[in-house]
Amino acid sequence: MGMSLIASTRQWTNPFLGVYSKGGMDINFDFLWRTGTFLDLDSRINFFTNYYSVSPGMASKVAGKGAGYLVGFRDSDGDLYLGEKNYRLHLPAGVPAAIFWSLTLYDALTASGLANGQSFPSLGSRDNPVANGDGSVDLYLGSTAPAGEDKNWLGTVPGKGYAKAG
Repeated sequence: MGMSLIASTRQWTNPFLGVYSKGGMDINFDFLWRTGTFLDLDSRINFFTNYYSVSPGMASKVAGKGAGYLVGFRDSDGDLYLGEKNYRLHLPAGVPAAIFWSLTLYDALTASGLANGQSFPSLGSRDNPVANGDGSVDLYLGSTAPAGEDKNWLGTVPGKGYAKAG
């Protein structure tokens, strides 16, 4: 956990790094141990709170049926996400998702869906967000939607931190 993916300005991590094996799902709990001498209970509690409902499908790498999960806690400057700030997530054209993709906001303190006043704290391809001319999609996060971007906006809560997963 904590590994930056894609580029140095990206702050996504893969919560299931190293969990898949050909014989089925094999979750690697090595991160729970520090130098092999004691159990890191904080990490164990964090894993249970955030990933207790892991199913084999969530870690499958089968082409066309697998799943990929990334989690973001920090913006491109390395600062934690804050509900009073505005953010834009640019998804390139042709996201490799055979069934769907989505972005979900979670409360940083409880790991439950962010209570942002919307029906669901998530937005995805099944919601038919407006695409740019080149097929890419811009998603907006903030306490109010930018003008004309309601279909591509997820609300945040000022004074509350959050994490995003997609």
